Amino acid sequence: MEEDEYSIHEVAAEVGVGERTLHYWMSCGLLQPPPFRGWATVYGRDYVARAKAIKALRDEGLSTAQIGEELAARDRAAKARALAAAAATTAAREAAPALAAPAHSVSEGATRPPPPLAPYPSEPWERIVLVPGLELHVNLAGGQILRRMAREIYSHYGPPLVDAPKPE
Repeated sequence: MEEDEYSIHEVAAEVGVGERTLHYWMSCGLLQPPPFRGWATVYGRDYVARAKAIKALRDEGLSTAQIGEELAARDRAAKARALAAAAATTAAREAAPALAAPAHSVSEGATRPPPPLAPYPSEPWERIVLVPGLELHVNLAGGQILRRMAREIYSHYGPPLVDAPKPE
């Protein structure tokens, strides 16, 4: 077996679960089964990483359905990052000739086009102001667990609700 190939026994040992647990996760759709080759079926490094993520989420107390939602959110975020990186690369290639061209002045009142996407990976974040001078930054790709934690923190430490004026 190659360095990036694992047997089901090796995956189970690496993740710290039984083989039956891995098969259960496959039957629930949390893990995509690899092409079946009998005793020679091999699993890749990505498969091991996903199984470790499932175990970590299970250890946090999430149900199978919640784990599925969390993994789906992570998958969507990874696809968005890949698309953004591809768009940034394309924009950088298209902008390269423009950078070599002489600069033109922008007349007053005219707006400049937005800058091209960054040519490096980036992530979307949400900034939550708890009180002046104290902010909470939450990665939007973090899933439901992080959003729930952010709501709890905001409800506990966020700005106090304004009381309605008391009748005199």
